[in-house]
Amino acid sequence: MIPAVILFLLLLVEEAEIRCCLHGPEHPEPGDI
Repeated sequence: MIPAVILFLLLLVEEAEIRCCLHGPEHPEPGDI
């Protein structure tokens, strides 16, 4: 059984990757995480 904390961290990483892809590598926004 996977701890909820790990699932939460994975969700954050997934969301960050999706936002990064949407914004594009040319315009990184570190404060938009």
